Amino acid sequence: MLSGLATSLDTQGFVRHDLVRASVPPSTAESNITNYLALSGGTYAINVTIGTPPQHMMLLLDTGSSDIVILGSNICGSPQALCNPNGNYHVDAGSYNPSLSSTSSFVANNLTMSYADTTKYDGSYYDETFSIAGATVTNVTVGLIQNASAPANLPFIGIIGVGYSNGQSNVVNNEGAPFPMLLEQMKSQGLINTLAYSLYLNDKEADGGEIVFGGIDATKYTGELTQVPVLMNITRPNRFLVSWTSLTFSSRAAGYSLLPSPIPALIDSGNADISLPPDLANAIFSGLGVDPGDYTLPCSTGANDANLTFGFNDDPKALITVPLSALITPVLVNGTAEVDTNGNALCKLGVDTAASDWAVLGEYFMRSAYFVFDLENNVIAMAQANLNATSTSDIKAIGTSGVNATAITTTVEVSLLPTQTAILNTAAAASATAATVSGASLTPTFNLGPSKTGSTASATSSKSAAVGVKAPALDKSILVFGANGLLSLFGGSCLLLV
Repeated sequence: MLSGLATSLDTQGFVRHDLVRASVPPSTAESNITNYLALSGGTYAINVTIGTPPQHMMLLLDTGSSDIVILGSNICGSPQALCNPNGNYHVDAGSYNPSLSSTSSFVANNLTMSYADTTKYDGSYYDETFSIAGATVTNVTVGLIQNASAPANLPFIGIIGVGYSNGQSNVVNNEGAPFPMLLEQMKSQGLINTLAYSLYLNDKEADGGEIVFGGIDATKYTGELTQVPVLMNITRPNRFLVSWTSLTFSSRAAGYSLLPSPIPALIDSGNADISLPPDLANAIFSGLGVDPGDYTLPCSTGANDANLTFGFNDDPKALITVPLSALITPVLVNGTAEVDTNGNALCKLGVDTAASDWAVLGEYFMRSAYFVFDLENNVIAMAQANLNATSTSDIKAIGTSGVNATAITTTVEVSLLPTQTAILNTAAAASATAATVSGASLTPTFNLGPSKTGSTASATSSKSAAVGVKAPALDKSILVFGANGLLSLFGGSCLLLV
């Protein structure tokens, strides 16, 4: 069944919507918020209705893509269909039949896409009535999947892409001009004042987060919002790429600078992991004692009082700190905790290797931050997230009185990648990068320092359970799909469009 949502519509220029964690218990009886990321790379979903009368469906929220892509009823007609292959996944994401809607209007039949994991689909575009959080938006263009194939035993789920309109698949494939995106229609129909939205994923233990179209929720972040310009692609941006200029690992014992020069980074809620160029990923793997084959490490590592701090645009205010404990998740094998040869419980690190020289900063990063994506001024404002905040009493519309105009609405001149700031510890960074990862027992090259409880954690700890990690576990029977598995609509699709 579709999960219920607490939603609200405010007439003063914004639309607020709760995000839910999609529930998929594959072969275990874990929490109902387990690991959609292990199936799709994207865990955060929005419930919407499309058509007249309304047809209900769940869509994965994806800042890394620009299309709304929904499932045709013909491919969701039975438990053996692509929406629920073999009946293994307790997900009813819904489907759409245009013949049952009085407001459907055919646009074109050139919807087509293929991905490196062998996922393929094609279909048609329709203009439809789209309802979200109590707000009804007309003439929204949606891509209807009518034919599809995917890797064995993986389900399809639709997406709601909230990126730039010129990142739509028909534009990328040189098949026409962009269709009006959801934000553009919301603005033209008076629901929001500007092409912007804020996003709060909350921590990995929470049931979900929040998106506010056209508004900012001041209860969900700490400090001040800092603007970072979106990098231009020729004359216009088509993805949320920013200049990532520093990465620091710090514990109570030492600090290491890991990013020798700036690289572009995509802020992508549709990708679960932090996907990094090989050299940078390997520096982190060796520093933390991670097995690069399956990205696992002792869960006890999460007890260390250590952080990764991400810096952007050479701005000392544009810093987001991610605790090490927020980056690891226990691993299960058929419902049982996996252990290493020493009997230590194993966790998966939310970092993997990208097949490119730029980075994708997915959910494991985004959960620690609050974002405002401003598509009119081509900036992303960010601040440290106020995790587990429950109040929604301080939402203000962007572009109206009460919002700090200099933080959001000022036009920013976008420049090329700036020069990186001073390196914290060049020698340590070089040592970490050069370290070799091999063998079954891996020793961290970083000085992780004492644990939060005062004891020293190491790769050979005798602890038998995850320490300092309370997130839902990953079942390794599906972990193999990871970021490249179910790109079927498509958390992580950006990885394949490089």
